[in-house]
Amino acid sequence: MPIPYGFGEGPDLSLVYNFRRNSCDRICLHTDAPFPTTQSWIGKPVTSLDGSPIFIGSGYSISDSVQPCTIAPHLKPPLRIPHERGERDLRYSGRYDLLPFDPEQMDWIEALQGQVPEGRVPIVGGYEVYREVVREVYHALTVFDGSAVAGKTGEHL
Repeated sequence: MPIPYGFGEGPDLSLVYNFRRNSCDRICLHTDAPFPTTQSWIGKPVTSLDGSPIFIGSGYSISDSVQPCTIAPHLKPPLRIPHERGERDLRYSGRYDLLPFDPEQMDWIEALQGQVPEGRVPIVGGYEVYREVVREVYHALTVFDGSAVAGKTGEHL
């Protein structure tokens, strides 16, 4: 689905399953290893301004959490974990999980304040501690300076 320019000024998108599903297969990768070259089976949800593929996944954050992230194989390291309040990206090194994007099973939909429409199942991108309680965070997408940026959403955010 093409993401319109300036979408970040309106409602953001949350990644959901098109049907109820308990889990999804992820591909375990490491920043020290090459990115898989056979990308046709991975599926890319968006492209950068220069046309480079942008993937989504989960990174193991320095704050003992797992965070949804942007994976850009053309960058070194390829993983970017959006920092709280969009202040900066954490350039992460280490293990991360790639979420293969399957448009037949997944869809980007508008989400307001971390809530998706009834009957839709958000895709868990990780977890974090909020007010001493472990909370799930979900994959989300917005546009910043004309480029699609993967991020997170959750009812506690």
